[in-house]
Amino acid sequence: MRNFPTVAAPSQLLLKAVAACQLIPPEYRVFAYRAVTFMAGHKQKMDCYVTGRHRGYVSAYAVSRLIFKAYAMHGIYPGLKKFVW
Repeated sequence: MRNFPTVAAPSQLLLKAVAACQLIPPEYRVFAYRAVTFMAGHKQKMDCYVTGRHRGYVSAYAVSRLIFKAYAMHGIYPGLKKFVW
């Protein structure tokens, strides 16, 4: 039997909004994104929370390598130094 999606709880909608908001710091958005995937009962698939890309995933920052490089170059992740891109 096919499982139909259920109506999202208000807390899940709030977490989705937090995960999508660009004004909130990245560490809070990652936490909200992982909480939404856990609440929805999804398999824990490692996807970039900015682009949704699952290839080239940097797990420490929960972003793809492309976004990681861009954020590092703009100084969003403090303390990182360019080694080799």
